[in-house]
Amino acid sequence: MQVVGASSVYLQKVTDKEQNQQGQQTKKVSLTADYTKYVHAVRDGYIEEDGVRISISDEAREALEKLRDQWQELQDEMNAEWIMKKDQQAAERSSKTMQDRTNDQTKAMEIARRIAKGGHVPPKDEQTLLDYSSDLYQMAKQAGMLAKKHKKYKKALTEDKKKTEGRSMSENGGQAAGPERYEIVMEIPSGEGEMADGSADAE
Repeated sequence: MQVVGASSVYLQKVTDKEQNQQGQQTKKVSLTADYTKYVHAVRDGYIEEDGVRISISDEAREALEKLRDQWQELQDEMNAEWIMKKDQQAAERSSKTMQDRTNDQTKAMEIARRIAKGGHVPPKDEQTLLDYSSDLYQMAKQAGMLAKKHKKYKKALTEDKKKTEGRSMSENGGQAAGPERYEIVMEIPSGEGEMADGSADAE
């Protein structure tokens, strides 16, 4: 049976797994990806991997028990950081929504003022005012018919909604990715797990 020393167990970020495995002469087994492996390693002193029973030394079992507390602490920190990022994103979206509403109100009032003074505004602005408040639109149109001056406004105050929405989505940047994960890793030297005659020990 294989015996894994205490120096062969450690914590590793899940995202670092593939990078760290390149060019290594050892096989890495995550004991927290399948938590039953960790339980067997600490409680029973062995794990099953690829049909081979791997014995864990007492020293390694003690190291694993200590690593569990560090692992849990790291996971709690990563979860708390992720929640904080999500809350921050939600606050930013809420703030932007309020700012957009204020901007919409300011633009609507300016369009209404122009129409009420007899101004001819672009159809896009008229539609924006109508969408914002049909009552305000009607009042502005009625006042505009009584106005003496009729200025023509060529440039619209409002932007194309599709362009604005597209920019808003890119500014928000989507949802925060899920919390980073750590795992308790045990290294098994390559070539071990075979008996002297070359056959695998599958007790």
